[in-house]
Amino acid sequence: SIIDVYTGPLTLSANCVKELMTGVPNVPVDGLNNFDLKHPGGVDPWILASEDPRYEVSMIGSYVMGNMYSGFEKIRFVNTFQGHSDFYAGDEDTYDEFFSTFRNSSSNVMSVHFSGPDKVGHNWGKTSDEYLKKIRDIDEKINTIVEEIGDEWNIVITADHGMTDIGTHGSAEPITREVAAFVRGPNIVSGVHTIATQRDLAALTTLLLDLPFPIQLHGRVPLDVIDYNSVELTEIERWNWIAATSRVEHFDDSGESDVLSEDINWSQIPVDTKLVSSFSINLTILLWFLIVIFTILIFKDQFSGLRSFVLESLCFSGLVAIFVYSQFRLDYSAMIPRAFGAACVVYLVTWSLTNSTNCKHVDNGLNRWKSVITSPMIIPYLLTLLLLLTLDVSKSVVFGLMIWVIIYPMFSIFGNREYGSIDNNSTGFYWMMAIACFTFSGIRLWFVLIPMTLLAIERTISRFRKKHFDTSFWGILILAILLMMSLGFVHERIVGFHIMRFMLTLGWPDDFLFLFGAVMLLLGTSCLANFLANQRFQIHEAIITMFSLFVTFVALVVESTTFDRLVILLILSGYLIHIVPKEKFHTLRNNLHLTRAVIPCHMLLVWGVWAAVIALILIPCLVYFIESISHTFDVSKTDVNNPRLFICMAVIPWMVWILWWTLMGQVNGIQTCFEGICPHPRELDLGRVIVKGGYVGFRENPPTTWMIVMVSLPVVSFSTSLLYSLCNARISMKPYVIAQLLIVLGNISIISFSADSPRLLFSLIWNIVFACFQIIFAILAESIYMFNSKYLLRSEIAA
Repeated sequence: SIIDVYTGPLTLSANCVKELMTGVPNVPVDGLNNFDLKHPGGVDPWILASEDPRYEVSMIGSYVMGNMYSGFEKIRFVNTFQGHSDFYAGDEDTYDEFFSTFRNSSSNVMSVHFSGPDKVGHNWGKTSDEYLKKIRDIDEKINTIVEEIGDEWNIVITADHGMTDIGTHGSAEPITREVAAFVRGPNIVSGVHTIATQRDLAALTTLLLDLPFPIQLHGRVPLDVIDYNSVELTEIERWNWIAATSRVEHFDDSGESDVLSEDINWSQIPVDTKLVSSFSINLTILLWFLIVIFTILIFKDQFSGLRSFVLESLCFSGLVAIFVYSQFRLDYSAMIPRAFGAACVVYLVTWSLTNSTNCKHVDNGLNRWKSVITSPMIIPYLLTLLLLLTLDVSKSVVFGLMIWVIIYPMFSIFGNREYGSIDNNSTGFYWMMAIACFTFSGIRLWFVLIPMTLLAIERTISRFRKKHFDTSFWGILILAILLMMSLGFVHERIVGFHIMRFMLTLGWPDDFLFLFGAVMLLLGTSCLANFLANQRFQIHEAIITMFSLFVTFVALVVESTTFDRLVILLILSGYLIHIVPKEKFHTLRNNLHLTRAVIPCHMLLVWGVWAAVIALILIPCLVYFIESISHTFDVSKTDVNNPRLFICMAVIPWMVWILWWTLMGQVNGIQTCFEGICPHPRELDLGRVIVKGGYVGFRENPPTTWMIVMVSLPVVSFSTSLLYSLCNARISMKPYVIAQLLIVLGNISIISFSADSPRLLFSLIWNIVFACFQIIFAILAESIYMFNSKYLLRSEIAA
């Protein structure tokens, strides 16, 4: 019989194996422990079978089973995992070990895991000839195993997760959650085609082994495929139902489980275990109440009067309440908080970067009309109008906010800048609005690219009209093109294809034509970056950069461990040379020597050609862009009376880093939904990070730690370099760090009552992880900048 199986939302190998074998749902933190996921506790069919005198249990295959079961003395585990670049040897060992165990009759309950298809899929993609060849190899092995076992064994053949065409998994995309299970045996009906969840296979295993049903096993026996008479099926269903209701009662302290009927009705059992208690909800409400109160008290002196204090405090409190409630009611609409998150970042960036303090505030009809359109205060009226037209709250909120995130920056950037805007609110109001936005856990960072793109286009048009065709014009023009690519080419759920991700994978060597094109692209980009950074072409520097890139590219092509390590040593030497402070490297553009040679080579070796191209060209373009907008703020006025400057410095690092991460194909944009167009559920998702270079320097059987280091080092170095370039532009990292801490606070404060929403929990944890990464990057960049500044100051004093 065939079972169409739907996995849990966390489609990483160890997490899926956990649910498959134990029947216990994953929690999002399990994603962080994927390479060392322990047993969730309690018992499961495998542990119960090992303690049953009728059975001898063996497990053969990957470490993912060993992490959970190797600590149980009565379970024999044989690890055949031979590294992430092993495509056949480990599976051959698994195959041989199975036959050795089976023919010796040393076990009568076995779990056999072939991990080669996963590795081949990651390396070449699911549509490749290599993957097809590997699947045929596994098919032959399984056919032989099934023939050897015969008809006396119950057999379940399944997969831990699915995979996208380019070989990724980890997120909750349907293609990664849809797998199959083929079952046969003396207790299995033939010819049935049914559906089940992955945890249901653990329930089926429990039944076939005639074991007690573990209370924490969250699964339902697929009765359609088992060969029992009607009386036995009724008893099995009752046995399963008692365990399910006991589990619900165990986890539910709200009293709702008391209404569960004694009659079997599976619609009363939630698909996912309810983990939220009333205490957690009350604790979260108290925490947010304290956040609101302390915020108001901190900025009470920034209000213009009593009336302002009351109205604006009520507005802030109401906004926070709406934000928190939208996350709590994901069961009503998962799209509303995403739309709020998009509006938050667009407001922060647009308000802080497009209001010049030098504008004349002329109070006339045109200015008032512009002020109304570009104000967040129009949102309630816009949503009310849409509600009257659609009679649907979710559609009105999402569609209205998606309209506003485009209108607001467009009018603010391309409107009549002579008149500026009329700010009738107090300074304290803007501080509170910023805190509400920064602490909102549904924030969608990709949307910062909308106002950033419009700003770059506006700056380009302005220079074109003035006929200022200098280096800054070309730098900002190129940046505008990159921004438009980042806005338009990342919507996989709409067009079915992620172009930026394709660009990243296209930079991995394939054939001679690609090799020639890649070399030409690298040489051309290095010349362009040289011209932009120096405002003229410097031949000696260009030769050094091009030679370094060529040597690194050779390592990418020949895939030799020895040559890899030689290039890694040269790259590390380059870092050491460039981090030594020298007076001649003090100016901003001269400090970019590091990003024009060493870091692009590092990115090329680990991430491929496209990553190196972006590393070469992005920072010089960003330098001109930052210089073009720097006139809108005065860095000397960094005090509590200047929220605009604080927010400006907090969002600029956001913009540049999200742009780079999007160009690297690692960010998702928007999708279609019931409401129309919606933000992606997880725009930042480490489970979908695409990387090629974990095998660099260890082409055969690289240790997991080595792979993590190889992947993370270029990310850390380039991210730090990005933020360092901002430090050189006199943009302090302190506001950015504080903003990231507010993001962490906002996400942590929501987690306590969001345990019933695995998607939200997973998103919250990754948001916290990314915020912590940003804090590390910012601290590194600021520290290096301060060290260099002090060194140069001492040198000047000595001179």
